[in-house]
Amino acid sequence: MKKIGIAFVLFLVYSGLNARTSEVLAEEDHPIDGAYEKQDEKKAWKDPKVKKLIKFGLDEVQKRDNRHLKLFAIKLISYEAQVVAGTNHRFLVDCRLPNSERMFHVTIVVYERSWENHIELLHYEIAEYAY
Repeated sequence: MKKIGIAFVLFLVYSGLNARTSEVLAEEDHPIDGAYEKQDEKKAWKDPKVKKLIKFGLDEVQKRDNRHLKLFAIKLISYEAQVVAGTNHRFLVDCRLPNSERMFHVTIVVYERSWENHIELLHYEIAEYAY
């Protein structure tokens, strides 16, 4: 009788571990709720809505940054979106100044509530680089 009891307990423990392993594997296949999700930069760069959000973000950077850099986006390096009570759009954009060879990596986070036509710049970082 003791052997049956021990075997049954081992069976339950093994079943629980196996079920938990399956759960963990299933979670890895799906993004974490609330996390930023990578978007296709090439598709996004052609999307007028994305271009509008990037232009808005860069215009706001120009207003807020004490260097008053007039930045023009030339290439979208990465794009991630996070669904919150709206959408946070995080862009890494290669930019340049007009009539200049100076290049910048600019990270901008633009928050959008499309149903209210609300857009705001939440965060930005500018890093100059030599190519």
